[in-house]
Amino acid sequence: MQGEVLQVLGEQCRNHSAHGKVLNLPPEKGANHQRPNEDHDRKIEGTQQTLKQRDVDLYLCGEVHAITCTQADGVLQIAHGGLFGYNPKVNYLVATVWPDEIELELKEIAISNEGERLWQVGNNRPHERVTISDTAKTRGYDTVGRAVLGTDDARDRLVSRTGCFQLPTSQASVTP
Repeated sequence: MQGEVLQVLGEQCRNHSAHGKVLNLPPEKGANHQRPNEDHDRKIEGTQQTLKQRDVDLYLCGEVHAITCTQADGVLQIAHGGLFGYNPKVNYLVATVWPDEIELELKEIAISNEGERLWQVGNNRPHERVTISDTAKTRGYDTVGRAVLGTDDARDRLVSRTGCFQLPTSQASVTP
């Protein structure tokens, strides 16, 4: 993205969400978040429109609860991550960029959260230790989704879908 696009997105995203998701996703399909208010909805709608108008193909954002892949208006949004010390799995995205496509692969591994809870405000406190079982270490990260995002003008630019990218409509998610 170039300077003008970044400036517009920056203005629209400012103070909009802790996770940075911008595509409309029904709460039952993702990490069970409710939209806080109408102003928040307007900011999300404006950002989504800007992404579409600027012909953005891929929007990456972080998430601590689930892998969520959403495609709307030609924009693919991938939220991924995981909260060490809290979630039973963590994950990452591998993107291999070619001149005419981007190969996407989501990978995750099971972890064990152990020990006392670390101090922080509220009841959502992470465990003090995270371990990976010997079996999981030997097997390594599991691939939970693959897809290829093409750059042509085809209506559905996301092809060769597997795993969490598979749902053909516009939503795909994996929750821990």
